[in-house]
Amino acid sequence: MIGTVHTDPLGRKTLEQALRQERPDVITVEASELLVKYVISGEHKDLSIRRLRRARQEGLSQLAFQNVSKQIRTIYNFEIEVSIKYAQQIRVPLVYVELPAVDKQEIYQLKEKLSKEVIAELNYLVNHDSENMDRSVKLYTDLELALVNKNFSQLIVNINFDSDRDEFTAGKIRGLALRYGGAKLVHIGGGAHLLDDRKGRTLYERLKDLNPTRRTLRSYLK
Repeated sequence: MIGTVHTDPLGRKTLEQALRQERPDVITVEASELLVKYVISGEHKDLSIRRLRRARQEGLSQLAFQNVSKQIRTIYNFEIEVSIKYAQQIRVPLVYVELPAVDKQEIYQLKEKLSKEVIAELNYLVNHDSENMDRSVKLYTDLELALVNKNFSQLIVNINFDSDRDEFTAGKIRGLALRYGGAKLVHIGGGAHLLDDRKGRTLYERLKDLNPTRRTLRSYLK
């Protein structure tokens, strides 16, 4: 199980490296067929950028627009794009295991206006580059601490958790594990799903009997 930060500026390069190192027989990704369709067609990025253009009329600065547009083009959905490329090159199965309703809601939200609070945060971050760049580093640091500290893990899970998603994903992965027997299956998804949870809600807890190993994507960075 490889835990990612979805806004990781080094994510694309690091995930390519991680897959080469792990050499999976099967790959699963935190995405649904619906989201992948939007990503492959380019519509997901187009919707995201059009949403930003509308936000310019609501007070989003030109600098923030340029900065976030670049992130959308180069960072967003890197897990999907890198996994597709690797699976096609190596010819291994790639399976999308996200609850479809989650991605349907995300795509719906792309057609809505950005809130004033989000616009204000984007305008703030573009003028505080060090804070913006440090965000993914901090998130990885928190994840790595949570993997060895169950109390901290519980805190993160309680704040960020949607149980239905992990129940669905766990069922899909468990089915693949049975189907492919002793094959090496690598799952790529948001790091919070890999954490310990006393209530047994996370993806890791639901698959714990399969003895999965867990790493953050950053741990592959050389």
